[in-house]
Amino acid sequence: KYGPSLRFGYRFDRLFLPELLHANLVHLCVNIFSQIQLLSLFEGDNQLVNRYSLVLFFIFSGSGSVLFSAVMSPYSLSVGASGSLCGLLGLWVTFIISRWQEFDS
Repeated sequence: KYGPSLRFGYRFDRLFLPELLHANLVHLCVNIFSQIQLLSLFEGDNQLVNRYSLVLFFIFSGSGSVLFSAVMSPYSLSVGASGSLCGLLGLWVTFIISRWQEFDS
């Protein structure tokens, strides 16, 4: 993302493209491993969220993090799906807190 291109260049594709780009191979592998680990929490026997809602949440949380980063630090460059991963982690923590009574027994 690059803030001025969003604001003055009307390059709205830069809201979701940084989620698909990565700095190097290690960055890509760590993001893929993290995605597999976090997404496995939502699937399985107790499917917490259906797959389509999870994909939409992943895309919107990533775009929201890119937008927030562009507002807070407009002249920095950033790539990767870390914002989407933080959104998934926040969703998982929300499910844990909302179903705390089920885990207590």
